[in-house]
Amino acid sequence: MARRKIKLMDVVKLISVALPAIQLLRQMLKDEDKTPPKR
Repeated sequence: MARRKIKLMDVVKLISVALPAIQLLRQMLKDEDKTPPKR
């Protein structure tokens, strides 16, 4: 049971870290779509 609890905590930690990162990535992609590529 202890192992399962630790695993669950790890998953929750991962999600809490990944969610903001995904939102940031999506925002960056949206910004790229809005502005034309500069070369």
